[in-house]
Amino acid sequence: MTPAELLAEVLAGGISRESAWELTYLLNKMMVADEVDPGDARQVDETLRRLYATLNLALEHLAGQDVARASQLFNGCYLEFLFRHGHSLALQLARRARTLQASRIAPYSDAPYRALLEALCRRRPEVWEGALEAGRGGSRPFARLSEIRQVADCLDRLELQQQLFEQVLPFDLPTPAELDLSGCQIDEADQVGLSTFFLTALANQLLGNDFVPNPVSALELPDLHQLVSRDGKVDPELRQRLVERFETELTGSSAFVDWCLAALEEEFCCLDARAIDGRFLACLLVRLNGTGED
Repeated sequence: MTPAELLAEVLAGGISRESAWELTYLLNKMMVADEVDPGDARQVDETLRRLYATLNLALEHLAGQDVARASQLFNGCYLEFLFRHGHSLALQLARRARTLQASRIAPYSDAPYRALLEALCRRRPEVWEGALEAGRGGSRPFARLSEIRQVADCLDRLELQQQLFEQVLPFDLPTPAELDLSGCQIDEADQVGLSTFFLTALANQLLGNDFVPNPVSALELPDLHQLVSRDGKVDPELRQRLVERFETELTGSSAFVDWCLAALEEEFCCLDARAIDGRFLACLLVRLNGTGED
């Protein structure tokens, strides 16, 4: 039995008259609070689905997959209490999401993370379905405890990235308005990600400069390629040094470093050093002015 079926099992087993009346009362209360038009079947259906999902979430959290225990809770507790309990699980995630949304990393997080935060920061926090299964989109109310856990894992990763950029790396992220992309192959701030900043700062350090995300000159790309690449891949020794270095500075950050290096390998290391065209790189900030490529 899947978690989403727990409330269905309870309802199939029969509920008391009192619970039925309370369920109706709770639905009406939600419709009033959300200013739902009783004549709008779509709005009523959405409210009913949210009620069902939130009650199911609460029952699963309190009873696991024990149908007898879930039935006892459903018929023995105020349903509004169960609803509030389920809603509180989503609110805990929403509070974390709002903190991340207000941080410096938010504008530069990957599009899936931005969609996740946007769904969580709504008046009624929802789960972005792409966090549950690759290739999916849209959002809906949380219905399963596994969804809460999956989204919590995503927030864990984002919070780790926030720590890395705000507490470990030796530079401050600019706001999108402050970001100077003049002369670069990337001309819009929303095309720049956290990995872009990290890899550009790394490139500068490897080229003998400070670890800061100043755009790399296109003229230096062949030299950079020699420093980071071995047989079309990231130099294994360099990878190991970087992973160990950042894992030492912040436990868990090696996953982000590995992910960044995978992007570098796919977009840069695999290229012929003699034919690198900075205009077509997305993993680094490249200054094209004065190279004949602008």
